[in-house]
Amino acid sequence: VEHYIKEAESAQRGYMHTHDSSFMEPYLLFSKRINPSASEIQELARDNISMQNKIIRLRNFISKRMEVMHFSLQAYENKDSNFHSYLLKGRLLMDTCQTILREIETQEQAVYDKTSVRKNFYVLKAPANFRNLFLVTLFLLVLSFILIMREIMRRSSYQRELQAKMIELNQTHEELQQVTFITSHDFQEPLRKIRVFTTRLTGKHRERQDEEGIQLIDRIQAAAGRIQELIQEMVQYMALSRSNEKMLQISFASIVQQALNEMGDHPVLKKAEINTQLSATLFGYPSQIRLLFKSLIDNSIKFAHPERILKLSITGKVTIAKESEPSMQQKTWYMITVRDNGIGFDQEFNKKIFHLFKRLETAGSGPDGKGVGLALAEKIMANHQGFISAEGTEDEGASFHLYFPVTF
Repeated sequence: VEHYIKEAESAQRGYMHTHDSSFMEPYLLFSKRINPSASEIQELARDNISMQNKIIRLRNFISKRMEVMHFSLQAYENKDSNFHSYLLKGRLLMDTCQTILREIETQEQAVYDKTSVRKNFYVLKAPANFRNLFLVTLFLLVLSFILIMREIMRRSSYQRELQAKMIELNQTHEELQQVTFITSHDFQEPLRKIRVFTTRLTGKHRERQDEEGIQLIDRIQAAAGRIQELIQEMVQYMALSRSNEKMLQISFASIVQQALNEMGDHPVLKKAEINTQLSATLFGYPSQIRLLFKSLIDNSIKFAHPERILKLSITGKVTIAKESEPSMQQKTWYMITVRDNGIGFDQEFNKKIFHLFKRLETAGSGPDGKGVGLALAEKIMANHQGFISAEGTEDEGASFHLYFPVTF
């Protein structure tokens, strides 16, 4: 800025001394550069309020200096008597501008020196900082490596344990399959022979037996039949875990009717009042669903009230399950309710009745319950990603609620 003002003054004096108009060209050129230069300085110091105030004062005096320079040039051309006073005033304004410029330069130098000291400080500290950073980074890398290796070793150990458990589980599964095979084949044959021989004793040789002998033979035959039925149900229960059946779209109404037709010869069921209201069609394993309803119907038959006709209702509706786990609360379910008017059970046993071989000693329950049917029903519901719950009242009846996921 100071350079441009001085150059403009020099060009003005050259014109005044020589009357050569060529001096006016640099005068006008440098005059135009003064304000942009001052604006550039102001922009560079925009974050320094103190500097900004000084630059504003400087620009104010520069404007006055240029104005006086213009007036002195006009006074010279017009031979005005105020010409010399304009020159003196211009000189004073120029001194003021130079003073402000020196203050700005001094302040800028102080800022520069301070920045240089800070820069030198950081330059000197940089090697130590980089060394410390390198050491911290190296420590973190080593620590991370150790932790990762420990995690890898832990997972490797867990993987080996898991593989060992899987091998053990497969062996156990194979053993269970062998037990199931033996149970379904080898155990059945002796029981069949016991029943055949006892039938012969009560048939051809009945007249040779006294009353007590006939009763004992009948009990043996009943017990053998009961064991045979229990084995068959156990084989069915074990088969549910290794079924290769494909899921199909099934009609619940049709499946229930098939189950009723297969059990229709039972004397209790012949007299029973049966009401079915099912309309849903969902995906499932047909044979398992049929076995499910046969088990529940058979349960109602076994625990029918001896003093009244069995009333059996099987109905369905879409609902939001309340008995499910918290993660299942928001799912929509198709709930099928199997309700009877049998001897019922105490509500405190509503969970235990689904345990395998769990029989409740309910008044009037009779000897028919083997503790497999309801466990089998629970297993089938789990295979369909659903669940079963029970409600009962002694001497009034029981209700079983089957929850099938609608979006399954």
